[in-house]
Amino acid sequence: MMRRRLVAAAALVAVAFGAVLGLTGSASAAKLAVSTAPQITLSTLQQCAASMNGTTPVINTASAGASTVTVSSLPAACAGLPMSINLHNSSGAIIAHGTTASAATSQTVNVGTYNATAVTYAIATIDGWVFPTAWKSAIVTNGCVGLDASGNPTSYACTLTLGTVTTWKAGDYWYSQFQFSAQTTAPLWKVIFNFADTTKFQGFTPTVVLDSQNVALAPGYSCSQLPVFMGVEENPGWGSPNGDLTITNNPAEKTNPASLCK
Repeated sequence: MMRRRLVAAAALVAVAFGAVLGLTGSASAAKLAVSTAPQITLSTLQQCAASMNGTTPVINTASAGASTVTVSSLPAACAGLPMSINLHNSSGAIIAHGTTASAATSQTVNVGTYNATAVTYAIATIDGWVFPTAWKSAIVTNGCVGLDASGNPTSYACTLTLGTVTTWKAGDYWYSQFQFSAQTTAPLWKVIFNFADTTKFQGFTPTVVLDSQNVALAPGYSCSQLPVFMGVEENPGWGSPNGDLTITNNPAEKTNPASLCK
């Protein structure tokens, strides 16, 4: 009799313990956090246009001491997007930089003062995308041309060598004096100087050019085109490739007998 009671009591304990476990397991399951696998979303960014209207844009400047560049052939689809311009020298270093919003056709960008003669290439970036870009400078470079006896250009080569440029200031005005040699086998020579080229000259804009030796104004040239100057050999009978010039921004020198700019 005692054995049956013990067995029955044990059975009741087992049932009660199982019930407690069941209740505890249900409560714990209800508190478990439900998580799902992380979702991966892919998106593709496209540039505003495939190219600059199918052509290579031109970034140019009109003077050696410039502060802006003009970007042409801009695609209309890129209008309003941020654009940046970097100008690089032959070593790859950035010598000028500017940012603006892209326009529908062409855009002038302020990049700060720079020497355009030192620029080798330029890079245009629109909305983070790099577009093929060509550098084209509108600067007139120093040089010479061989002419025939009538003053017409020939196929004869001409090599310009610029001597030391001596610059001084008299009162409020600047003066520069230099010699040059225009070597050619042509009957005459013609020289072209860009006095805005700060790699060669002081950088002031002259209003008067004085003939120190063997230089006359080139036919069709006017001193209103300064700082670009064009002169021809004044005395072909000398057979000399050499010439001397003095330039100044002193207007009083226009009355100087040697002045080529009256």
